[in-house]
Amino acid sequence: MKYQRSKSTLFLMELIIAICFFAITSAVCVQVFVRAHLISSQTTDLNHAIAQAQSMAEAFDACGGLPDAIGKLYPEGCYDGQTLTVAFDDQWQLLSGRDSAAYILVLAWDQAAETIPEGGLISADITIKKAADGAQIYSLTVKKFAEGA
Repeated sequence: MKYQRSKSTLFLMELIIAICFFAITSAVCVQVFVRAHLISSQTTDLNHAIAQAQSMAEAFDACGGLPDAIGKLYPEGCYDGQTLTVAFDDQWQLLSGRDSAAYILVLAWDQAAETIPEGGLISADITIKKAADGAQIYSLTVKKFAEGA
């Protein structure tokens, strides 16, 4: 008697190979979508950070780089003599405290307010970072010539 192979074994092997192919393809697609979402959120954060840094740089320029004048423009910020810290929520709205902050903007002068010379150059760094892990999103250096009295 002749042994006849069942065709169901071959069909089962083809089915397993097709399922493996689709599983691998779907895993790659999910990774692509996750990566695209991550890049999109990083780009959104960067765009907002640039806008806030530019706004602070314009305030720095308009106030002549003087810390007290800039502090009056940002009353919800915290000024400690050499740095002004401003907190934002996850929608980039200003916060009065740092408790629920998602992002932190720090304007740090190179010298204390009392030592800024008349007719000298005032320099500061604007840094925006995430509050959760402290990862820097954007940084900008600003300079202003302080006019004499």
